[in-house]
Order: sequence, then structure tokens, then C-alpha cells
Amino acid sequence: MAIRNACLIFLLLTAVMGAAQKTPVDSLWRGLSRAEGDSAQWFYLVELCAGYYRTNSDSAILLGKKSLEYAEKAEKPLLKTISLNTLGGAFWFKGDQDKALEYYFEALAIAEASGLQQNASTTLGNIGIIYSERGDLENALKYQERSLKLKKELGDSLGMARALTNIGLNQFRAEQWDAALKNYEEALGLARALDEKFGEGLLLGNIGAVLVEKKNYEKARSYFGQALEIRRALGDKSGIANDLNNIGATFQKEGRVDEALPYFHQSLEIARAVGSYSLLTLPYQSLADAYRQKGEYRQAFEYQALLLEAKDSINNQKVIESVAEMEAKYQTEQKEKELAQAELELSRQRSARNRILYGALLAILALSSLVFWARSRARLRKKQAELERAESDKLRELNRIKSNFFANISHEFRTPLTLIKGPLLEMAQGRFQGDYQKYYRIMLRNSERLLRLVNQLLDLSKLEGGRMELHLEQGDAGRFIRAIAHSFESMADRKQIQYNIEVGEGLHTAYFDRDKLEKILSNLLSNAFKFTGEEGRVSLQAKGLENGRRLHLKVQDNGIGIRQ
Repeated sequence: MAIRNACLIFLLLTAVMGAAQKTPVDSLWRGLSRAEGDSAQWFYLVELCAGYYRTNSDSAILLGKKSLEYAEKAEKPLLKTISLNTLGGAFWFKGDQDKALEYYFEALAIAEASGLQQNASTTLGNIGIIYSERGDLENALKYQERSLKLKKELGDSLGMARALTNIGLNQFRAEQWDAALKNYEEALGLARALDEKFGEGLLLGNIGAVLVEKKNYEKARSYFGQALEIRRALGDKSGIANDLNNIGATFQKEGRVDEALPYFHQSLEIARAVGSYSLLTLPYQSLADAYRQKGEYRQAFEYQALLLEAKDSINNQKVIESVAEMEAKYQTEQKEKELAQAELELSRQRSARNRILYGALLAILALSSLVFWARSRARLRKKQAELERAESDKLRELNRIKSNFFANISHEFRTPLTLIKGPLLEMAQGRFQGDYQKYYRIMLRNSERLLRLVNQLLDLSKLEGGRMELHLEQGDAGRFIRAIAHSFESMADRKQIQYNIEVGEGLHTAYFDRDKLEKILSNLLSNAFKFTGEEGRVSLQAKGLENGRRLHLKVQDNGIGIRQ
């Protein structure tokens, strides 16, 4: 049985910026090019630094350091603390927590010395979250409680709710149930006062999870039930599935399995309607445990098998996303290589023209022309050498990317191979004592998984070589597109993104390549969610054109965009 504790950790970036970067980076670059004065340039540099957090951390770090130079030149503590905080966030997204803490502590020292309480409270929250990610709950609580104290002094109700939730999360992890409950309840009061329904539903679920740990199952059901009502009012299907499963788990923990089963089945029905594999794992696990507890092992085994299939599907989706990302990097490097070769060829053509011109001038200008020609040749050789070095560097970088790509793919092969090899080795040595049929199915699933990985690599090779072919099959195009689109709803819920799906009623039976269509649509939606911040918008529109002879797919988002 499983109780999902849907706790919140709010990412705090800088003291003056919003919760997410809204302005496209192209617009910010144009603004920077037109900015007059150090303060205006500093502002655009800070915004650009945050804009590159998720797409190019190295660029974010360079821009953050440049903004820090302007802030130090202006000798304004406010600007410096914001630059240091933003730069700390860049290192955070890069995964360098030590460097992030270094900048955060410097920002905190300046903010406290200058009486900048809002900046200090934000920085304290950032420091606390890093310690929480490291598992250092003692330091995490210390800094988050300091942040909460300042938020209270400033009268920042939303900031207080976030800090209390973060504190409660760490206390929950430390098994300090009473302390976690107290902070969750205080945060719940603030969320209700602010009419934050989404946060209220999450906090009700958090309180229910604490009460389960305290074995107060009846009261926990009451809180899960309140959370369920809010989720239904919001139309939050993933939240509804979680709350139904949590209610069932409280009955199961009391030994009332027959009363738990209807809630687990309702949760499963909604999870299937959503089409999210990650959401399906929760009711599958609960049903497998419940039927095992009842002694109905056949049904328990069936749900355990479905659980393993869902987890395999999640892993396959991660592989597809990884392959798409590597392919994009590879294609970019190929284009840069072609550009370098074109520039080299153009330079060689210009060299040939210059040699003809120098020969004609030699007859007229004699020795002076000869000297001029010799100097030009020297400059040309230097430029050619630079271009050749650049081409060599590009080739080396391309080889490095290919090596990394195949290293990552090799890692994905290791797990299914291990799951196949283990039982086979025991069978070969006569030591196998398990259920043969069960392990045959496990080995079959993992061999099919290996086959899918190999097919993806072959598709990549065909695409690169221009040999890709379509395999058309007749099917319901509208239903197929909806199934893929709904699989991203859990990601939208997790990032609090408004996700709209519009599939035209005219999309019915058609001939299409299922594999290619799934990859195209999955990659488009993956990129949209990847580059869209919290509380953003993503929409999918699919419709038939020319009386159903053509399919039009349109994915839109209000994220930061992909750098061209």
C-alpha cells in the first residue's frame, strides 16, 4: 500500500523577479542591445541569466557574472545581492550546489548588512532548499525557519505559506510528525485566507499523510476526502486519483481490505483515463498489495505484472526523450560542421581570385606588387590554418558528442540485459528455484525492451542517411493522438501548467505510421513542457485537412523557446 505525500517545494530565484521567466530571451537580447546606462544593462543581464537557467547553464553563469560586474561598479547593495542570488541559481541548475551556496551566502551577508530583509528572506529560503536536497535536514530547517521569521516580519503571507510547507516537508522526512502537522495546518490557514485552492488541496493531502503515520486513519480519511472535493472542483484528475488511492490505503492499513478495494479501482479507472504511466503505478501497487493481503494471489500477480509494464513504459519514455535530445545536439553539430566547410571553400575560392589578380598586377607594379602579394599570401595562410583548426575542433567535439551518446545508450541496455542474464545463468547452473513462467515473461519483456532500443538506434541511423521509410497502418488517428497527449497530463500537473488538448471530431479511421507519429508528437510535447516554466501554458491542436487526407498538428507554449 502507498500513501502519496504531495508536498511542495517552491523555487525562490531572486528578490525582484517573478516565479517564472516570462519574457523570451530574444526580446531580452534586443532590449540589452538598446539599453542605455549601467542600470538598464544590469537589469537585462539579470533577466537573461534567469532565462537561460533550464536551457544553457553555462551561458546563464556568464551573464550572471557580467551582471555582477555592473552591480559592483554601481556600488549598490540591492543590485549586488540580486546578481549574487541569480548567479547562485545558475550554478544550482547546473548541479554545482557548492558554488551555488558560495554565492547565496555572499548575497545573504550583504543583504543582512544592508537591511534588505526581502532579499535576505529569499536567499535564506534558497539555502534551505539546497540543504534539503542534500538530505541535511538539520541545516535545511535552520535556514527555512529564519526565512519564515523574516516573511512574518514583512507580512508576506504567500511567502509564509511556502516556507511553512517547506519546513513541514523536512519535518515529515525527519519523522517529526507533530511538528510537521503544526506547520502544515498553519500553511493551510494561509492558503485558505488567500483563496489558493490548488495549494489548499495539496496541504490537505499532506496533513492526511501525517495522520496516517500517526495511525489516526479515520481523521486522515476526512482530510483526504476534503482534498478530493477540492480536486474535483478544480478538475484535477491526477489529484483525484491520488486522493482516492490514499483513502483506500487508510482502510487497508486498518485491515479493511474489502472497503479499500473500491477506492483503488476508482483510482485506477481515473488513472487509465488520464493515460499517465507514472499515475498508474500507484493504484497498480495498491491493488497488488491488497489482493496479496486477501490471499488472492492470481489477481495480485496480474496487478504486479501491470505495475512492471507501467514502469517499463516510463523508462522507455525517458529513453525516447534522451535519444531526441542527443539527436538534436548531433544535428546541430553537423550543421556547424557544414557551415565551417562552406566558409573554408569560400575562402579558397577567394584565394584563387586573389592569385589571378596578383599575377596581373605583378606585370604592372613589379617589385611593389610582389611584396604586396607575399603579404597577402601570409595572411591567407594564417586564415586557412585558423579555419582548419576550427574544423578540427568541430570534428573532435562531434566525436565527443557521439561517444557520450553511445555511452548513454549503453547504460540503457545494461538493465534489461542484466534482468535476462540473471535467471538464464541460474537455469544453466541448475540453481533456479522460482516460477519459470513468471521469469519467462520478465525475460520476454526485457528482450522486447532491448529490441525497441535497437530499433530506435536504427531509426536514427536511417534518418541520418536519408533512408527512413513509412509503415502505414489503418487505425483511429484521433484516439491514438489523444492517448499520447493525455500521457503528459501528469507532467502538466506537476509543473502547474495549463494544458489544453483539442483533437478534431473529424479524425477517425486513417492510414498512418504509428511509431513515427508517436515519436513526433511525444518530442514536440516533451520540448514544450521542458521549456515552459511553472504556471505556463501548453496546448495541442490536431485536425484533419483536405477531407481527412492530411493531418495538421500544432503544439504551442508560452515558454522561453528553444535557442536557434
